[in-house]
Amino acid sequence: MKQSNKWLDGLTSIVICFAIFLGCQGSTTEGEIPSPSPVPAFTAKNYIVSNIAEYNSKVKLLTAGDTITLAKGVWKDSKIIFYGEGTADKPIVLTVEEYGKTTIEGLSNLQIHGNYLIIDGLIFTNGHSATEQLIEFRKGSSLTANNSILKNCVIDNYNRPLSTDKDAWVNLWGRNNKVEHCYFGTKTNLGVTLIVWPNGDGHNKNYHHISNNYFAGRPNLDVNGAETIRIGTSDYSMEISGTIVESNYFEYCNGESELISIKSCENRIIDNTFFECEGSVVLRHGNRNEISGNYFIGNRKENTGGVRVINQGHKIFNNYFYGCRGETHRAPLNIMKGLVDSPINGYHQVKDIEICFNTWVDCDTPWLLSFGVREHQDLLPVNVKIAHNIVYSPNESNLIEAYDNIDGITFENNLLKGKNGFEKGTGFIEGSIQQESTTNGYPLVLTDIKTPVISYISTDIEDRKRIELTSIGAFDMNGSRSTKTQAARSNSGPVWYKK
Repeated sequence: MKQSNKWLDGLTSIVICFAIFLGCQGSTTEGEIPSPSPVPAFTAKNYIVSNIAEYNSKVKLLTAGDTITLAKGVWKDSKIIFYGEGTADKPIVLTVEEYGKTTIEGLSNLQIHGNYLIIDGLIFTNGHSATEQLIEFRKGSSLTANNSILKNCVIDNYNRPLSTDKDAWVNLWGRNNKVEHCYFGTKTNLGVTLIVWPNGDGHNKNYHHISNNYFAGRPNLDVNGAETIRIGTSDYSMEISGTIVESNYFEYCNGESELISIKSCENRIIDNTFFECEGSVVLRHGNRNEISGNYFIGNRKENTGGVRVINQGHKIFNNYFYGCRGETHRAPLNIMKGLVDSPINGYHQVKDIEICFNTWVDCDTPWLLSFGVREHQDLLPVNVKIAHNIVYSPNESNLIEAYDNIDGITFENNLLKGKNGFEKGTGFIEGSIQQESTTNGYPLVLTDIKTPVISYISTDIEDRKRIELTSIGAFDMNGSRSTKTQAARSNSGPVWYKK
C-alpha cells in the first residue's frame, strides 16, 4: 500500500482551489452587468488610482500583464497618456473600477502609444476635447500604438461650444488596432467621429478592425468634414489601409452626404446596419474596396442614402436597401463620372466594378448612372458590371436615371419592377415576385429566378450558403438557416450603457 504524502496532497488541494478560483473570474449570470477587464493573474500588478497625479506616477511602472484602474468618480480636465509594452498574452490594461461609475469630463483627452494595450470602459461626457484629437493612437509623430484595443468605451455629447469648431473623436494610427463595442453619440460639431490614418510608412497596410460599435445621432451640418468614419486622406489615397468596418450600427448619422468616406485601398465595409442615415457609403478615393452584407434602412426618410462609386476595382454585393429617398450624391446607387486629368483629390474614372446580388425595395430612383455636374467631369464609367440584382419600387416610375452615356456599363440578369412594370432591354429579365419580410421585419422581395454562383460570393446577406444555382438579389431563401445576426441597437456598443 502506497503511503500518502500529506504535504504534497495539501499543496495539490491549494493548486486545485486556486485554479477553480481563476476559472470563475469574469463569469456573469444572465442579465448581470459584466465587470471590466479582469486583472491578469500571477505576478501582474493592479494600480488603482484616484486622480491624474496618481495616474501619472503609476503609468510609468506598467509592465506586460499589468493593469491601471481609474477609481470611481469624475475625472475632470484630465490629459491621459497611456503607454507601455505588453504582449499578445499579457496586454497592459487601462480600465475603470466599475463600468458606468467613472466619467472623464471637462477639457480632457487620451493619447496611446506602445504595443498590446487595452483601454476598457472609459466614458467621455460633459465637456469637450482639450485638443483637436480626443483619442489618438499615437503621441507626437513618432510614438504610435500597435496591436491595441479600445473597447466598451463611450463618447457621448462631448462637443465643442460652436458647431464650426473642429475635432475628431477617435484617431487610429499605427497598425492592427481595434475599436469594438463602443458608443459614439451626438457629435454636433465639425470633424470626423472616427478617422483611420493610413499615411505613409508605419501606418499604411494597417489592418485596423472597427466592429460592433454604436454610432448615433449626428445632426446635418451641411458642410464637408462631418463624416462619421473616414478611412484615409486624399493625398495618401493610393495607400493600402486594409481596414475592416464590420457589424456596426449607425443610427441618424446625418452629418453630411458622406457617412463613411473611403479614401484608401482594399478596405471592407461589411455586415453593418445604416438606420435612417442621411448619407451614403462613398468610395471617394482609392481602389479595390468591398461593400457587402450591409442593410441600408431608409424607412422612406428624406435624404437617406446608399452607395456612391468612384475609382476602380470595387466589389459591391449582398446589400439590402429599403426606403432610401436620397437624390444625386445621396442616391441609393450612384455611379459617377471622372474628371479629365483629375488631381489626387478629384474624381477619378470609374472602372472595373462589379455590383451583384443586391436588393433595392421601395427606393426612389434606385440607380443613378454616369452622374457628374462639375466642369470637365466627362470620363464615363468603363467595364462596370451590374448583375443578378433585384429592384422593386412599385410607386416609382423612374428606376434608372442615366445622367450621361452608359455604354461602359453592362447589365446582366437583373429584375427591376416599378410603377410601369418590368424594366426591359438587354440585361433585364421578368419573373414572379413574392413579397415577404426579412428576419428583422423589413419588406423583402424574392423571385424564383436562379443563376450560377459567383466564386467570391459564397453566401447571401444572412450568411446562407449559396449553392451552385443561387437566387438573384441579396437573399437566397434556399431552406438553410440564417446564421448571421444583423447589427442593431440591442447588440451594438457596450452592453452596460443605456442608449
